[in-house]
Amino acid sequence: MSKMSRMFKGGSGSSSSSSRSKKSGPSPQEAIHRLRETEEMLTKKQEYLEQKIEQEIAIAKKNGTKNKRAALQALKRKKRHEQQLSQIDGTLSTIEFQREALENASTNTEVLKNMGFAAKAIKGVHQNMDIDKIDSLMQDITEQQEVAQEICDAISRPFGDTFDEDELLAELAELEKEEEEERMKEMARLPRVPSSKTPSSRVPSSKTPSSRVPSGAPSQRTKDGPDPEEARRAAAAANRLEEVRVVLLGWRWPGKSLTGNTILGREEFRLERAAEFCVKRETEVEGRQVVVVDTPGWFSSQNTPPSYQQEIVRGASMCPPGPHAFLLVIPVGMFSDVDRARIQEHMALFGERAWKHTLVVFTWSEVLKDISIERYIRREGRDLKWVLERCGKRYFVINNNIWGEHPQLARLLEAVEKMAAEVGGVYIPEKEEEKKEEEEEEEEKKEDEAVRPLDENQNPQEGRDLGARPKQNSAPRLCSESLIYIHTPIL
Repeated sequence: MSKMSRMFKGGSGSSSSSSRSKKSGPSPQEAIHRLRETEEMLTKKQEYLEQKIEQEIAIAKKNGTKNKRAALQALKRKKRHEQQLSQIDGTLSTIEFQREALENASTNTEVLKNMGFAAKAIKGVHQNMDIDKIDSLMQDITEQQEVAQEICDAISRPFGDTFDEDELLAELAELEKEEEEERMKEMARLPRVPSSKTPSSRVPSSKTPSSRVPSGAPSQRTKDGPDPEEARRAAAAANRLEEVRVVLLGWRWPGKSLTGNTILGREEFRLERAAEFCVKRETEVEGRQVVVVDTPGWFSSQNTPPSYQQEIVRGASMCPPGPHAFLLVIPVGMFSDVDRARIQEHMALFGERAWKHTLVVFTWSEVLKDISIERYIRREGRDLKWVLERCGKRYFVINNNIWGEHPQLARLLEAVEKMAAEVGGVYIPEKEEEKKEEEEEEEEKKEDEAVRPLDENQNPQEGRDLGARPKQNSAPRLCSESLIYIHTPIL
């Protein structure tokens, strides 16, 4: 007799067996309670692992320049902690699935109890129902749940340590770079040492070596190398442009138009609705003329209409002879493979060489809080790294809550000028570049035709004697530069 029929008939044997199963096995409420306790335990373990990851990163930074072996070991431990985090995520998903299944099963049990009371009333209607088929269906469902459980266990199964040494070294180099930048920022906040001599009651002896005189800031820079801040300013001055032209690209509502307003220092681009046409605005920043073109934002979940695509491409022609940079605006948050595909699709409208003139601008920087942008990029994975690789790893973090005169605006323009100096000028579409090359080739051909070389059998002296008459039986030939005849003797 099947399980369902035993439940409907409700014999004494069924009640005794159910009482034995209750005594032997846990109740659904107990199982749900234990699963919730397990979830809390795993959540605490996640917090502990995150703290351990932060500690390992600090150890790697500390030993980066002194003990590379210790730094690499710390990074390996960090990788293992990250793997444990991912495994715990899979386990939590499985536990949540089990808990929801138990809750649903408990609900279904109550429903079945109520249905048992109504079964007698509708027994005549259900005479043609085959209980064995229902039992078989429930068995199939149980088997599928077991298969799903096996899949979850296989996915969350840990593997061995498979770390790429080059990747660890690259990450260590990034950590050392971050540490150096933080150290330079701390040095920039220190008070400067006065360069003038202070009065002293003791007159230094002429025999005192110069190396024993206290050195000031200039001599320290000579010993340790040039000041990075001064080197940056010198490079910025060398790359400075009289006019900077940028085109804003990105999908709808990532802060693209707001970034343009931040650059302009005033609200010029409308934020209450998405733009459908390109808008060009100009301003002056620290003696530069800055031109900003805002383009229509593309769609993130569906294809962008062809009219919008044409208008996006038209934005590059609104700042002749061409923009110095495309500012690809990406909000800080979840970056997926769909976002990467949309960026690749719309960047293809400008051609392959547009990537060389693209600078990624991250908005919504307040989401980062205490996390550095480099760590955020590592966490987002290969899709965001692919976009940054195509842009030459050029990126900038902007805070759109700050308007007016601010150092971030000057640094952004310096980054654009540096990129323009590296790639050699402005962006020119491929068709216009080919047309320009063809025009240059035609001009060279005209110049070559204007200066035609002498014939091999011509006497150089005769060629120089332009005033002589042509000899008899000579073939006259008109020169392209003057209406004089140059005779060529017949052999």
